[in-house]
Amino acid sequence: MIVFDANFLIYFLDPRIKDGVGSNPRIDHLVATIQKSGERIIVPTPALSELLVRAGDAAPKYLDIITRSKFFRVAEFGTRAAVEAAALTREAIDKRNKHGATPDATWAKVKFDRQIVAIARAVGATMNYTNDDQLAKHARAIGITALKPDELPEPPVSPQIEMQLDPVAPEPQSDDDAE
Repeated sequence: MIVFDANFLIYFLDPRIKDGVGSNPRIDHLVATIQKSGERIIVPTPALSELLVRAGDAAPKYLDIITRSKFFRVAEFGTRAAVEAAALTREAIDKRNKHGATPDATWAKVKFDRQIVAIARAVGATMNYTNDDQLAKHARAIGITALKPDELPEPPVSPQIEMQLDPVAPEPQSDDDAE
């Protein structure tokens, strides 16, 4: 399963975003890959909340897309995720580094990111797409691959070689050829 955070979702939802769908070959390739595989994109509720706060007037439209599309599934911060987040925090405190992978982040940011990665772990995600360095560090710290837009693979090059072949003009026929 794959997880998108708020700042990655926006690449898919807002056509005005620079380097989003339609203007970034890496994002377009990811969209095509997800569509082809039929894989569902997990949207953790903390990420959904952050997206809606920033969306302004587009919030109802984004929510409609996410809740109606077969490609998205909203995952709540429920009991399993709460247990995962508690375990991650307890482990970090035991190591005398409650901020874990992001020692310079605020405590509020650490808790928010832990909720997202705890949801990811609770649903069995193996990949987290994000444009947030701190969230990526938290995901990687618990064994979830995290990719930012510039780390996405390039679309494959077509194996078909394109050749420009100019049409050949027919040779004029002589009177001798007509016989």
